Amino acid sequence: PLLNERDFGQYSLLSKPTIISRDPNYREERRSDPIGWKPPDGESYLDVKTRLGEFIQAKKTLQQLSTEK
Repeated sequence: PLLNERDFGQYSLLSKPTIISRDPNYREERRSDPIGWKPPDGESYLDVKTRLGEFIQAKKTLQQLSTEK
């Protein structure tokens, strides 16, 4: 799960016109905070960054443990 693609939540598999018809503020909200904005029940780019950081830390820990043996 740490390397999954970004979760678009309720907007998954929807076209932009469909999203805009359901959420007229979509464009404005996304443009005002492109890094922190997240779709309903989805992830922001900051969320993805945190998740990838967890993966990198876990990988480093495993590497350290394997070299200690």
